[in-house]
Amino acid sequence: MIRRDIRYQAAVLQEGRVLLAQMRMPDGRTFWLPPGGGREGNETPEETVRREIFEETNLHVNVERLLFIEPDMPEGSYDYLHTYLCHPLSGNLAVGVEPEVASSTEPFPQIHQLEWFDLNNPSAWEANQEIGAFNRTWLNRVRETLKSQ
Repeated sequence: MIRRDIRYQAAVLQEGRVLLAQMRMPDGRTFWLPPGGGREGNETPEETVRREIFEETNLHVNVERLLFIEPDMPEGSYDYLHTYLCHPLSGNLAVGVEPEVASSTEPFPQIHQLEWFDLNNPSAWEANQEIGAFNRTWLNRVRETLKSQ
């Protein structure tokens, strides 16, 4: 597995809900994560977030600000996760592509579905067994950060 330094990801917020992508591994296992990825060339962090969100969700977003920085989980591909607050501007939500999948022989996960999670109703996402502890923590962090600002 290739380690990278920073994953630029988005808390895409609309009507109190935040968007997550369900990823499917070649063996059928699934997991959720915020849309995002690594920087290409000389992109700014904001350009990276906008490009990744469009590639993965077909949405054009306004990148409002950096919400928080945290270390990736121990088995993750990145050293740090930079989460940006974004709002949809245009586009129709649709499962996009992971360009890395098409150009690699490694078993990369692919986007399976996109779903909005209500930040005002944590019991709904807490009950989702597939969401995982890491994402519950991330959703709570987004929720608490937005409340405090």
